[in-house]
Amino acid sequence: MPPRTGCLQATVSDRAVARRAVAEGVIPHPDLRLLVRAARAGDVRALDLCRTRLRLIAHAVRPLLDLIRPDDLVLTEFATLRLPRLLDELTRELTSGGDQVRTGSFGVDTLAVAATAPVLAAVYQDPLGLRTSGGAR
Repeated sequence: MPPRTGCLQATVSDRAVARRAVAEGVIPHPDLRLLVRAARAGDVRALDLCRTRLRLIAHAVRPLLDLIRPDDLVLTEFATLRLPRLLDELTRELTSGGDQVRTGSFGVDTLAVAATAPVLAAVYQDPLGLRTSGGAR
């Protein structure tokens, strides 16, 4: 199967960006952590790849923000979690007034924590309701 081109996944995914970094000689093998480590160390090429990724993400997210109009955009993108100063790049691309862009407080585990939210909500609403019917009440 030929590689995809033009879609968001093929352009901004961790794998795609890491492969681009290898092709440009920034890192030795495709690993986004290596790219971010290089960016943190001040490698201008690595920082440019991270900024380019954020600009592409912004172009994809902007129509959704215009449609949904959320108060905040919580970003769980790996590079901005390790390089928070890059958030300014995304904010400049996205803001049109009151939009606030920030990183999640759960870091790279944000999606896992979000997945548990409905279960925890049920526990908090009815803690005794989770007991089995065969157990003592």
